[in-house]
Formats: sequence, structure tokens, C-alpha cells
Amino acid sequence: MVELGAGLGVWSIAGGVAARRLGLKVSTYGVEGDELLANLMSQHYRDNGFEAEGHAIRAAIGSENGVAR
Repeated sequence: MVELGAGLGVWSIAGGVAARRLGLKVSTYGVEGDELLANLMSQHYRDNGFEAEGHAIRAAIGSENGVAR
């Protein structure tokens, strides 16, 4: 499951928790461009038993290559 513009990763974690409760194996990924929110999302992933390394990603998503400003 992938959440773009994830902020704290609320929806990716909620979906991951729901999938686990149903007995499903799930991988969650959150992508957030803001440094503070990306760091908080990583902690949110860890606090909820999800792997943060490589899954809580600090990056911006766009239709073209370049640098977000």
C-alpha cells in the first residue's frame, strides 16, 4: 500500500493495521516531501510495528524530474 503526500502516514498505517487484523501480509509505504513530517512519519511507522527504513520515504512526487521548491 502506498500513500503519497503522506504527512504522518495516518492512512497507510490505518490500512496496514486493518490488513493485519484480517490476517493479511501487508507492506506499507509513505512518501512525504516535508522533512519534519517525514521524520514524524518514520516514528509513527515504528510506533505501530511497521518497518520505517525504506518504507517511510522523504521525497516529493511530481509529473516531471527536478527539485521541489
